[in-house]
Amino acid sequence: MSTRTAAFIVLTLLILVGAGYLYQTYLLSGRLPAGQYGPVRFPFALGAILIVLCLVELVRELRRQPAAAESGEPEERLEIANVGKLVMTVVLTGLYFYLWQRFGMFYLFTGGFVLSLLLVYRGYGGPGAVAALAGFAAVFVLVIYLVFQLAFGIRLT
Repeated sequence: MSTRTAAFIVLTLLILVGAGYLYQTYLLSGRLPAGQYGPVRFPFALGAILIVLCLVELVRELRRQPAAAESGEPEERLEIANVGKLVMTVVLTGLYFYLWQRFGMFYLFTGGFVLSLLLVYRGYGGPGAVAALAGFAAVFVLVIYLVFQLAFGIRLT
């Protein structure tokens, strides 16, 4: 796939996401009591700005002449560096949110998620390195607990 084709696909998907976001904002405005439209204005503005900027970029991409047409060379191929890590991050994030939603236990799953991401991006490195990364994940979860639970009184389950 060329970079130009990828740009068209991503911009089209972002426009669809923006349209869905605007629709959800519209539904939210119907549930608010009369005179409380203020909380809907910001999400509406965000959705509208997203769609407008994507349309502007889509028009710019359409007007831009492909480099292949000018020089006779093939179009630039889309290269995604670290695609395996990217896919693993998406899978781990989906699994994290599923497990948290299904079982609760925010702190346990957050610690496991942080540790798994550290292992994906830093590598295994032996038992000592894994222990150090596990310690970092535990400290990270402890800081989240201290900030949200104790300082702000927000219970994360």
